Amino acid sequence: MGEYIHTRTWPVAQTNSRGRVGNIEGAIMSLNMGGWGEELERKTLWSMLARTKTIVAIIIGHIQTKIEDIEYEMRSQRTGAGKGREAKFKHAKTNKTTTGGVTMAVHPTIARYMAANITKYNDPAGGWGRWTSVVIHSKTNAKTVIIGAYGPTGTGTRAEEGNKTIWHTQLASMGEIKTDERETTPKQQYMRDIGECIGKAREGGMK
Repeated sequence: MGEYIHTRTWPVAQTNSRGRVGNIEGAIMSLNMGGWGEELERKTLWSMLARTKTIVAIIIGHIQTKIEDIEYEMRSQRTGAGKGREAKFKHAKTNKTTTGGVTMAVHPTIARYMAANITKYNDPAGGWGRWTSVVIHSKTNAKTVIIGAYGPTGTGTRAEEGNKTIWHTQLASMGEIKTDERETTPKQQYMRDIGECIGKAREGGMK
């Protein structure tokens, strides 16, 4: 499993044990599951998220049929199920039933500041599983958009167990894109599309 960790301070109101209001500090972690792994490995993984004070976890390359299991395990192992505030999840699913897609898990301490029903920064290509997003409101009413992405690279273009890779699936679907909006490869299409998404977010005053 590959990983990337970035720690930042979230400018949202948080009351500590002394009743003082301050900012929340936590990490954003991106994890490539490389499939699914063994149950023991996953429990260790969810525990690591808690130890590193991960506020937003971006899970990529997981088995699509296990998305509900991801939610259950993260709630019970990392945040505790049925303890009031719950973690929130956003998914970018693929049309494949094997691996791929993106799941974004937001810890309860920050999930309560998530804006509801904002989808304009999500991947417009349904079923490609390239990225999803959440918008966080701050105590000063500023907004931050977090985009969890899993872009195609073209390095794994071989056939997998009688099924085509995500690259082949996306390549076959590119004919459905308007000519003036279509690039040559899935990677180039991804760079164009997510670039437009980020530009839209900036125009909307997002950080």
